[in-house]
Amino acid sequence: TMSLTRNRISTQLMSTFYEPDLKVIITECMKRLTIPRFLLCLFEEICDLPQWSRVLHASDDSTGIRFRTTELVPRSFLEKSDSFVLMLESLHMQDEPIGYMIMEKGPAYGEIYETLRLQISTALHSLQLISRVRNHAEELEKEVARRTADLVRINNLYYYLPRKFET
Repeated sequence: TMSLTRNRISTQLMSTFYEPDLKVIITECMKRLTIPRFLLCLFEEICDLPQWSRVLHASDDSTGIRFRTTELVPRSFLEKSDSFVLMLESLHMQDEPIGYMIMEKGPAYGEIYETLRLQISTALHSLQLISRVRNHAEELEKEVARRTADLVRINNLYYYLPRKFET
């Protein structure tokens, strides 16, 4: 049933913490919901009107394409079909814009698009937070290594300096 499918999708999206896993889950979700084509686009900068967007994930070979946000989609996405109905859902967490999702209309259930928007926005926001924490941890590790090297140098100086004067 649609309710069970939504619950499974929600559980999967909320329990992933790596971008490659998220992409696999989104692809499986779209297939289960019979959404034929989709683009998941992220803004390159956070502002009122970001100049550039990048396709994080797509149902076709558009992944990774950088394009002007005002174009809405890469040209290659539109060239693949003669006619279609596209659904646009904004991806955001509270007032912070993340990007947007464009889906070719699949099921007639209007609420499924809003549900996907909310769940994918939350999953992307979680990935961004985890990425920040990982980056911060890496920076801290580098700083600890640098300071440890400084301490080793200072200790070596104090150890060898008095011995030079003793002889």
